[in-house]
Amino acid sequence: DTEQAASAAPPEGTAEDLESILSECVGSGLPRLWLSWHYRSQDESLIAFSNSFYYEGRLSSFPAASAGARGRGVSWHRVQQGVFDRGATRTNRQEAEAIADVIQLRLRDPILAEASVGVVTLNLEQCELVSGILEQRALSDPTLDAVLTSDDPAKRLFVKNLENVQGDERDVILISVGFARDAAGQFTMNFGPLNRAGGERRWNVAVTRARQQVIVFSSIDPEDIDLSRVGVGAVGVRHLRSYLELARDGYASAGNISAHAMVGVDRHREEIATALRAAGLHVESDVGLSSFKVDLAVSLADDPGNRLVAILLDGPAYAARRTVQDRDALPTSVLRGLMGWPAIVRVWLPEWLLERERVVSEILAVAHATKSRLEADLITKAEGNGIVSLGVLYTTASDIPPSGISTLSEASEVELTFVDADLASTEASPRSAELIKAMVVPVVASVPNIARVARTHVRDPEDLDFTPYRVSQLRGDRKVLEFDNPVADRAAVKRAIDAVLVVEAPVEATRLAKLVAAQFGLQRVVESRQLAVLSCVPRAQIKSSKLGRFVWAENQDRATWIAFRRSSDDCDRTYDEIAPEEVRNAMLFLTRKGMSMSDEGMLADLAEIFRVSRITAPFRERMSHVLKEVLKAKHLMREGDRIVLALAES
Repeated sequence: DTEQAASAAPPEGTAEDLESILSECVGSGLPRLWLSWHYRSQDESLIAFSNSFYYEGRLSSFPAASAGARGRGVSWHRVQQGVFDRGATRTNRQEAEAIADVIQLRLRDPILAEASVGVVTLNLEQCELVSGILEQRALSDPTLDAVLTSDDPAKRLFVKNLENVQGDERDVILISVGFARDAAGQFTMNFGPLNRAGGERRWNVAVTRARQQVIVFSSIDPEDIDLSRVGVGAVGVRHLRSYLELARDGYASAGNISAHAMVGVDRHREEIATALRAAGLHVESDVGLSSFKVDLAVSLADDPGNRLVAILLDGPAYAARRTVQDRDALPTSVLRGLMGWPAIVRVWLPEWLLERERVVSEILAVAHATKSRLEADLITKAEGNGIVSLGVLYTTASDIPPSGISTLSEASEVELTFVDADLASTEASPRSAELIKAMVVPVVASVPNIARVARTHVRDPEDLDFTPYRVSQLRGDRKVLEFDNPVADRAAVKRAIDAVLVVEAPVEATRLAKLVAAQFGLQRVVESRQLAVLSCVPRAQIKSSKLGRFVWAENQDRATWIAFRRSSDDCDRTYDEIAPEEVRNAMLFLTRKGMSMSDEGMLADLAEIFRVSRITAPFRERMSHVLKEVLKAKHLMREGDRIVLALAES
């Protein structure tokens, strides 16, 4: 029965067995029992296509408060004069130039420049052309040169072709379709890797690399792709056409994108929505593009586009989630943090049945209070910094005024007065007035200067940067380490050990000994001295396995530690100096972010995180050993040839 099925442990067996059981549950009207949360995308439209075409709607994503905001989601850039040089270079120069134009314009805008950018092309020749154009322009554009050569690999602008982009992600991804009619007007329906078997998997990788926005550059319209001329096995080309349709027309016009709604009408939800509308609020029901929905999104009637409150109910979808984490903790934390909802209210069925008027009054009060708080916060930032964000988020060249994107310096000294969120008076230049009209967040205040309030880049709390320990000054003479010498001072050695652990724990034992010895002037440490240093570490803090000995800080709990540290290009920590628990945490993070992983994809992503330039046999063997242990511990599991989160982790 339903209750028994909902409490059952995940079945053992093949991926086909699991799919069969899931199909039976869905076919019988039962909710899905296994959830896969996705919260990398800061606009769920970025993942909705893949969720519908590749994951059968099994992925639960989160709607953003500012759904449809510029600078988010999937955008369309039609290159009108684009021509594919089919015979000689196999490139589309017009598209390549358009991409370079948009990148340079973004870098001149103080807000857009904060977002990292990657470019994906459908063939290698187009990739090389875009790279060459950017490198040539960088010779006279220091800002472009800086992002092409950035020391921070997460911010460095990359250009890759479809077959080499797995494992990379950026805030914004620009996709160059490239293939189009040639100079004679002929179109061969050849889209490179997409025409081959399995091309759809490569396309799936390409369109899921962005955290904030995908901009599709195309010299053709979706209708130009004649599916009758495409082979039955070219699934990738069929998916390309569908993706171009949704990029151009939006999800409302993309009939092949399922919103994965629950079957039937939730009368409890609609009853609350009706009452809130009667109280004068603007209410949207069932907000979201996946199986997870915000039951009700509330905004003020005079500003319906500014969502203020997410209301979550204890309806059928809530009951279908098996754990407290899935029902309560994860949705509220992600909606409030990553997805930008200003306020979240839970309404329980019993309290609604008993105190409807109180519930409506409180939601009304929360909506108005939230509106006031947001305005006050913005004014406080403006007064503290002398600046206020205009939120000018251009997405493509067609959105850019003829004068191009300025750095807002033109508007920096203009005095403005905003009354009831409308511009009452200004002596601004036409250019400044044009920028003012593009405001995303209205301000009710007298603002002395215009510039921007920097937005905070949201980063997952477990995703950290590795900071190596640096010796700032010597703690004593090398004789301190000679414990058979009267000068030896074990207390000083323990202090040196603690100094390293505060920065690097968990740290490989030999590395710890070398860093401690360096604090007493020794650059080379023989094995006997290493053992002497480690003898000062409490045994409980040293954990040994087949992959080595690692020393943990006294206050670190291996069982609950969920972090991992990304290595930088100049990091001196090698991959065999990384604790297995840290590799495990990175594997869980990658799988949760990407929904599922292949073994090779996992290996490539780990190499990127830990800055391993070449995947050697020892590195492969070490990572494979950790993966086997993680699978054995049932943190991850296999579905066919994919690695996915196990039930306890999802």
